Parts: sequence; C-alpha cells; structure tokens
Amino acid sequence: MLCTVPGQHDVPTCYGKEMPVASPGNDQAGYAITAIFSTGSLTLTAATLTALGGKAQGAVDCLLYDPHSGASANMTGYQRCVALIARDRLQDATLYEVRLHVEVAGEPWTRPWQFSAMGMPRTRR
Repeated sequence: MLCTVPGQHDVPTCYGKEMPVASPGNDQAGYAITAIFSTGSLTLTAATLTALGGKAQGAVDCLLYDPHSGASANMTGYQRCVALIARDRLQDATLYEVRLHVEVAGEPWTRPWQFSAMGMPRTRR
C-alpha cells in the first residue's frame, strides 16, 4: 500500500506529529511518504523525492526509514514499511515524484509515482 496514493492531489505539506516521532527535533518536516508491505523483511536501497514544478524544483532532502534504520529507532521497526520524509515542508501547488527501491524478503521492488501538494490546480477533463 502506498501513501501518498499515486496521482493524489492536495497532499498536506507538513508531517502530522505522531508517536513515535519520526523527525525528532524537526518541527518543519514534510508529509510522510510510505510504502507498507506484508513482511518486515525490508531494506530501503534507494529513495528520491523530486519537485517537478511550482516554487521549488529539483531533489528534496529527506529522512529515510526502513525497519533497520532511521532517525527514530521505533518508527518503522514494527510497522512493516519504508518511509521518506522531507526535512522541510513540501511546497504548496507543487508536483512531486517519488522513487522507491526496496528489497522485500530478498526480492527487488521498485515503484515511481507522482502526487501534488495542497493548492495544485487540477487538470480539467
């Protein structure tokens, strides 16, 4: 399961605080992007978040998590997920692309998708 959902509009720009805290000492972190699996045997091998348009363009600096690593030891160890969280708030009205590369129970899994942060104009059909 992916969160944000591919193609999702109006994604919040900041991380909603929860326990355990995924971004200790950072009150300006962006929205948490996660991929949830049916196993905890996960290793995040690569992850990127790129702003494709809007006020900011280019690579976004992120905190990365899998069951073995991350800024908060309790964040993903029990959740069967990998995550990335932008170190700064996402920009309003901006299209983002996520690319995750994960080893799931020894098998490679790769997924790219896009979403837009709050305030992004929707395409008319």
